[in-house]
Amino acid sequence: MNILKSFHYKRYEVNWLRLTVQGLLIFLTGLTFAFASTIKAEAVVMHAQLFSWLPVCGIILASLGVLGCLDGLFAKDPSDFVQRLQTGVLDTVVGILIIMGISATPERLCSLIAGFLLVRGIGRLAMAYTMGFRLIILTLLSGIIPILLGIMVYLGWPHSEGWFLALCLSLEIALRGFAMMIFGLWLRERRDIEVV
Repeated sequence: MNILKSFHYKRYEVNWLRLTVQGLLIFLTGLTFAFASTIKAEAVVMHAQLFSWLPVCGIILASLGVLGCLDGLFAKDPSDFVQRLQTGVLDTVVGILIIMGISATPERLCSLIAGFLLVRGIGRLAMAYTMGFRLIILTLLSGIIPILLGIMVYLGWPHSEGWFLALCLSLEIALRGFAMMIFGLWLRERRDIEVV
């Protein structure tokens, strides 16, 4: 299934640079906390012992979700509205549940985080397949890695400690930014092809 024939590039013409810069910022944020969760694994954030940087990841996810919902509200196309609102609500709810879940133990969040990683990875794979990106290998990797991380979290392998959960979420945030950068650059390339 290829939806390229029905995809309207015109509505993204102005947004390719915004998408690329926004993706870069999200990518760098994710990488920063991925390194922080491995280097400073015993960090205490929001007075939560044993959770490492997990509360910060929850705040970032909730913030990205709220921004996604706002982005959906300003979307001109109904399909963009629905897609952005769905992903925004998912990110917001999961982020809030992670923040609220720091009163228990990190293991209680494993199923939530595993499910979130699986949904985000499968969604990214589906989008890459239907859009037919030129850099499909990179986009596929940004979908396969969260799926593998989600399976690892669900199985508790290598373990279910807070720093590992924070690492997995931080890597998903970084991969989201990476996929957004690739999408922005792909849109720029499409625009250049259509102008010529």
